[in-house]
Amino acid sequence: MSDKSRSFRGNSLLLRQMTRLSNERQRRIREFQVERVLAILDDENLTTQAALNLRSSEGLVFECNFVENVWQDSRVVNRVAQLANRGITADVIEHRSEVGGQAMTRTQIRIAF
Repeated sequence: MSDKSRSFRGNSLLLRQMTRLSNERQRRIREFQVERVLAILDDENLTTQAALNLRSSEGLVFECNFVENVWQDSRVVNRVAQLANRGITADVIEHRSEVGGQAMTRTQIRIAF
């Protein structure tokens, strides 16, 4: 086996390992994001936040800039449906603005009782 062939095989193995690690990292990030959104939509959290914001006529608003990444995840969809069955609506609000010539986007979850 030539040095060139070994180098190619080593590079190929390294590339596969890096791809596997990158995919694992992306999976963990997505899992964290789903868990965070589910924690926001948790009954206990919503009850606590509603008690703290009794004067709010618009419901509750939670800053969550990655919600669009996971809003269609089956676990989030199921949780939103559970809330809807109880008369609680959860939706995503996107705010676009320009700051210093740069387009900025903020994403929030709005809960209405």
